[in-house]
Amino acid sequence: MKQKKLLLDTRWYDHNPTGVGQYVYQSMLACLQDTDIQAAFLGASDRRLLPQHIKHISLTGLKKRLLQGLWKTIQYPKIESLFGDFDLAHFTNATAIPQQHIPYILTVHDLSWVDFAYTIEPKNLRFLQKHVPKSIAHAKHIIAVSDYTKNKIVKHFNIPPQNITTIYNGIDDVFFKDVDLNVSHILTNYNIYKTYFFSCSTIEPRKDFMTQIDAYKKIPVSFRKQYD
Repeated sequence: MKQKKLLLDTRWYDHNPTGVGQYVYQSMLACLQDTDIQAAFLGASDRRLLPQHIKHISLTGLKKRLLQGLWKTIQYPKIESLFGDFDLAHFTNATAIPQQHIPYILTVHDLSWVDFAYTIEPKNLRFLQKHVPKSIAHAKHIIAVSDYTKNKIVKHFNIPPQNITTIYNGIDDVFFKDVDLNVSHILTNYNIYKTYFFSCSTIEPRKDFMTQIDAYKKIPVSFRKQYD
């Protein structure tokens, strides 16, 4: 049986990955385990970790900035002319790289930029408004990470439900291992000496930390004294 050639978009993975970066990383690991797939990783990844059946296409530094700029503005060059032909591409974060005839799967994580546009930085919002709709429209199939996102895609872009599959995000193996839960040195470092609230994410307007802070301020003083 002939191996299928897959191009996996790994541009969103770096050494300090966010949620999408973790999604890409786990997709990479899955490809490493499947010898029926002749995969190519497009983006920044450590080639020392890759077995022979995985091709690494470096896309970093000036080369990455140049190509990203061309793809965003003039939709050129096509990926076939740069990286060769593939049976399928998987674009992992709602936008596709310009291509001529390669069918692609598109993962859409959320549509917060549609329903809550005011929380998105203007530059990012303009990019998403321009590129996500046409990436969705031309996708061979769409992966949504929740039924909520799937329903939003159907509503906003008139995509038939049968063209979208919900695949929930997985759980990393690290959460099934026994770990040392002694975090006293961390608490001391941040001067935390009592029970506390904790919120973890990137610092962006759409994460709405100010609402969390305002909510904390509205908690009765007697309660606030118990929690940092």
